[in-house]
Amino acid sequence: MKPVSENSEAKNEVHLLTKTPPPAESRRAWLELEERLLSIAGQASTEADRGAVINLLSKGRSLFVLRSRKVSRSLGSAIAEFLASPLASSSRLDGELKDFYYRCFDEKERRKALLKDKLYTVVDFSSRRTHFLKDDFKRELLQREPDFIRSLPGHCDAQRRNTSWFADPTRYSETLESLLRRDVLGSFIFISRATREHPSVPDRNKLRAVPS
Repeated sequence: MKPVSENSEAKNEVHLLTKTPPPAESRRAWLELEERLLSIAGQASTEADRGAVINLLSKGRSLFVLRSRKVSRSLGSAIAEFLASPLASSSRLDGELKDFYYRCFDEKERRKALLKDKLYTVVDFSSRRTHFLKDDFKRELLQREPDFIRSLPGHCDAQRRNTSWFADPTRYSETLESLLRRDVLGSFIFISRATREHPSVPDRNKLRAVPS
């Protein structure tokens, strides 16, 4: 699956804050961090360092200060960029920024949102609320696990017609299409369903134990 984009990660943060709005104490905590960031901004010796501070200030303000300008990037990446700059060690803000982030974004919920975001890159949901794995992803599965995919009921490889240069397309099993439906995507029970019969899963019990 493709890596989660910067824009998707930012949308996930907004989604989580909308689902569980930050309490007033979190907003106050950000204002305190903002004040300290502003105090060290003048110490930036390079354009990259100044940019790291400004990006972090802009993103934090967009999330925790009402009626602020929206910023597309994620807070997580803005913090990481700042922590990679020399200003982070001199300001002693690294630990506080990390603690602040994990207080605002529950780690379990954040990972679930990132995983679901990745899954939406391989499942096609139409306006009729049907669900199909995207063709590129099915071809990738067939290439990686040919024996397993071909063993599913109803699978038929592409076949060239006797009287034509054309070939009938590969017909994939309906079992494959049903692995990632809307209902299992919502509750994450697809993790056990998709791996229950797969011969190459190293630790099935561990996968089934993933909480929903």
